[in-house]
Amino acid sequence: LISNVAWTVTFRGTNDGDFSLEPTETAVLTVWLQDYGYDEAHGLYYALGTDTTDPFIDTSAGLLTNYNTFTLEISPVQGTPLVIEKVIPQSLNPIMNLR
Repeated sequence: LISNVAWTVTFRGTNDGDFSLEPTETAVLTVWLQDYGYDEAHGLYYALGTDTTDPFIDTSAGLLTNYNTFTLEISPVQGTPLVIEKVIPQSLNPIMNLR
């Protein structure tokens, strides 16, 4: 369980900049389970977290593999959380839409 994962949001189309999703706005949330970066020697790389103070998976045993089920809970300031449960497919690509 990672209670506060690293994530980013990208708004598509128009938005009012308050980071509160409204009925006329669309946003893409990206959840980062591993830290990542880029350097000249290695190119793009991914790294595990170091301890419970960072928002990443700390051991390779915690990584998701084929057919693992995972749950993502998005909790608003007010109201009911949105709970999404998915299964990792047979094969993975660096970027996927898991509809």
